[in-house]
Amino acid sequence: MKIFLLGGVHEGIPTQEVEAARASMRALGGILARTGHGVALCSPYPGSIDHDALEGIAASGLSCEIEMHYPETRENQAAIGALARELGVKMREVQHPADPDGGPREQTYSWLLAQLSALDAADLVVAAGGRLSGSASMLLRLAEARRRPVLPLGHLGGAAAQSLDRLRHELDDQLGELRSWLRFPDPIEHLSKAIDQMVGGRMRRSDEEPTSFFISYSRHRQAEADLVETLLRRRGRTVFRDDQAFDPSAELHDEIENAIRSSDVFVALWSAEYACSPWCHDEMTLALELLGERRIDVWLLTLDETRIVPRAARGLIKQPCGSREELAATMLKLLEKATRPNAA
Repeated sequence: MKIFLLGGVHEGIPTQEVEAARASMRALGGILARTGHGVALCSPYPGSIDHDALEGIAASGLSCEIEMHYPETRENQAAIGALARELGVKMREVQHPADPDGGPREQTYSWLLAQLSALDAADLVVAAGGRLSGSASMLLRLAEARRRPVLPLGHLGGAAAQSLDRLRHELDDQLGELRSWLRFPDPIEHLSKAIDQMVGGRMRRSDEEPTSFFISYSRHRQAEADLVETLLRRRGRTVFRDDQAFDPSAELHDEIENAIRSSDVFVALWSAEYACSPWCHDEMTLALELLGERRIDVWLLTLDETRIVPRAARGLIKQPCGSREELAATMLKLLEKATRPNAA
């Protein structure tokens, strides 16, 4: 799993407490290294959570997958290279376009592009501090709107503390009593447990009844998709499906990706048209990745005899559904089995 770190020292932290705040962020880096998860960072400059956590990772002496997103300028490249040599760490650099002659506004937009890329690449956001008027505040709201998992630490105030206030009810459900520790003067010691609990909450166990479904289908098979949706909604299930037509050359839209990630079951209506659709291929690829992480189930319903193309899908149990009657019966059978997972 990859964790995006967001925040840092801000104007609300008294001068005499700045070093203690930075020490807290270094401790955070050390704990993240011990969890075994990778990190996505964006700044090599002191005072940012990225820089101080990186120092903590290096001090731990443990191996950690580090991804640094940044605007491609000579200054940034030199700073990242110097920091990597100083700390003795290896980073995968992800460079983003930047105008070296641009003014402050252009530079702000360049950094924002890098941070958005890191957010999209991450599975979890961990935030501490951050200026209320800066990008951290906006990015946290964006992550919340996208339903990305966010773990805001409130001990440094700033944008992260505001996020903690907004997410308090959701975090109560995810963390229980552990949420109260996020406001303590030093919640870092509880970070590992909180991360494990949030990650565990996103990995659906096989003995849980699925409640949300994403229907993936070719536009030529809309009637079959309508039937599946009707069967699910009549049984109180939440259904996501893409009713729009998109350019086949376009990338997977954020709304569709988020819908797949938030679903318990990915229902693929496989057909000759599905096999030829780049858009369906992208949806299936993401679902198979999540299946490998035990975060979704995939039901492969074959509407014709077209061979299964994705290698990772060839080992799935195929459910032949050559008619509407077979499709309805198969869906009801799968729903019954999922509702009673221990049935023989």
